[in-house]
Amino acid sequence: MKDKSRPTRQKLQQATPAELVNAVMETVRHLYCKDVDDKTWMKNHYHFIRKWCVLWAATFVVKKGFVLPANRFKEILVKVLQEAKFKATAKITYPPAFLAKCVQSHFEHHWETYYAEAKAIGAQADAAIMGLGKLAETPDRTVENLAAVDRVLAAPKRKARAVVAEKQITLL
Repeated sequence: MKDKSRPTRQKLQQATPAELVNAVMETVRHLYCKDVDDKTWMKNHYHFIRKWCVLWAATFVVKKGFVLPANRFKEILVKVLQEAKFKATAKITYPPAFLAKCVQSHFEHHWETYYAEAKAIGAQADAAIMGLGKLAETPDRTVENLAAVDRVLAAPKRKARAVVAEKQITLL
């Protein structure tokens, strides 16, 4: 009879873009918007913070030519948001704009550090894979997927063409 009490290894799962966004947004809500009701949170804060902070950062990273693992990307965003909260000297009147400024200026100043980190992680992973002689698992594309979402949301809207009445053919 087999011993079923021994622990089994958990499979490592990649975070989905929705899980990453939700984790960051929970942090934002906890730090900045505790007293805001749900309707106001969704209407005035959630979408702007998601667009200006999370999706903007993902697009920025992808445009610079590197991709961070989802856990590291989330860790960076949460750290920036926490530091912004504890270093703010004045009252924050509109959290989405304040957080957007903090996240965007942080990534614009520190992107080279993250670039070097991402390239070092990639080189280490390539060396480990070559050493093992195994095929790599699917790469973590969470941040790239977030950047794609930002591109889709920012796509220009098509205008409906106005039909000119004089050019229409009469049926009778």
